[in-house]
Amino acid sequence: FFFFKQKTAYEMLRSLVGSEMCIRDRLNNKMGGDLEKIRLVGKYFIEIWKAVGMKMTNVKFLWTSDEINRRPSEYWLRVMDIARRNNIPRIKRCATIMGRKEEEEFQ
Repeated sequence: FFFFKQKTAYEMLRSLVGSEMCIRDRLNNKMGGDLEKIRLVGKYFIEIWKAVGMKMTNVKFLWTSDEINRRPSEYWLRVMDIARRNNIPRIKRCATIMGRKEEEEFQ
């Protein structure tokens, strides 16, 4: 649930069995937090992947907001479980994997 193996567009381009790609369109401060703009940018990315030759028949795009809304109680139970099992220093260390610096302020 909500955890996907990350693949590059190059890997998906040649995928024989298919892939799921989750496009994060929720809980996002980019584009001024305007969810319509954020989703539009996600749609542009899909068009870019098509333009570079990704086999769209093998890729299923999932929108984060749709996945959260499909099973909200399950999602929030998972969020609370992750929060309970972790502490702020650990979360900050893990954030570097997502391209952030430990000293960056989280919003």
